[in-house]
Amino acid sequence: MTYRCALCKREMREAAVFIGDMPVGPKCARRSNLMPLAAKRLGLVRPGSAYKRSATREELDQMDLFAEVAA
Repeated sequence: MTYRCALCKREMREAAVFIGDMPVGPKCARRSNLMPLAAKRLGLVRPGSAYKRSATREELDQMDLFAEVAA
């Protein structure tokens, strides 16, 4: 999923900060000093995808490399 920065309109893969529902890129967030506000979760400013979700069990399961060979 791609986002567009709410401040400079550039495309990005992951938002560093969200202002309400609007994503802000990492460079713009640093320049506008939004990172400390996001860390404190003040007002509408919240951190973006810095907190990644953990993989689910189904994503971790893999098929056997040699399924036809009996062990």
